[in-house]
Amino acid sequence: MNATANHRPTQGNFIDIFPGLAGLLMVNFAFFALEWIMHGKLPDQIKAQVGQGFVQNIHPDVTYVLGSASMKETLTGQYWRIMAATFLHAGFLHVGMNCYILFQMGKVLEPLVGTARFLSVYLISGFIGSIASVCWRFGSIWLNVNGHRSYDYFTIWFTDRAYSMSDVLSQLPYGLPGAVGASGAVFGLFGVLLGYSFRHKDKDLFRQIGFNIVIIVLISMGIGGRVNIDHAGHIGGLVAGALLGYFVPRYTTSQTTQKWKIPCLLTTGLTAVCLGFAVWNHFKDQFQ
Repeated sequence: MNATANHRPTQGNFIDIFPGLAGLLMVNFAFFALEWIMHGKLPDQIKAQVGQGFVQNIHPDVTYVLGSASMKETLTGQYWRIMAATFLHAGFLHVGMNCYILFQMGKVLEPLVGTARFLSVYLISGFIGSIASVCWRFGSIWLNVNGHRSYDYFTIWFTDRAYSMSDVLSQLPYGLPGAVGASGAVFGLFGVLLGYSFRHKDKDLFRQIGFNIVIIVLISMGIGGRVNIDHAGHIGGLVAGALLGYFVPRYTTSQTTQKWKIPCLLTTGLTAVCLGFAVWNHFKDQFQ
């Protein structure tokens, strides 16, 4: 088959040119709209707890119901939270920054690697980032308990014995705030371009995005002391994306493109199921 038959359209509306990117942006904005509606229905005294700031203005109870990656719930069987959390955000600035970076990166990546690969690496990076976030936060608590340090989340009587992970997990209360945001998946896109550039020795591509990647990472690390930034989720997504990017071939033939349809269908299907659980978790009380 002629290679030109595999080139993506460069003219037309945004959805025709970037179908995967358009879909991800729409889902992120749709869930944030649902969050905002739910937040607006809360009593005024509860809404006042998060203030009127631009960074975080969605009450944690809202994101908890819709699937924030809370430790106890995720580790005790509510695995749908791992993916649902990547489409939830804590406020206007949070969703705005993540979707802006997704928009900029997606315009480069989707035409470069194809829609199937783009969606696959985005969702897999988000999945790994959420797992890294949950495991890191729980692991830090477990280590603190065995180091005989007090922890804000629960009180436990210390003895000379070591506490297992199941011991600590049983002491954690339900409903603790969990991580939310597309940052792990977005950092995965950074990693994809880094891995891709390294594998194919594409110096021009690396120069085009390298400076922006460094600036965004430095900003993220710099404001981490003032805003509750999930560095573990970022690093998990970045590493996953870099590994995936190294093995992503160039978007040149329909044969290589076809091979990515299966992981794309699996990841998007899994994500749809997880988001379905998130919506059901909100509306289920109305059907009981």
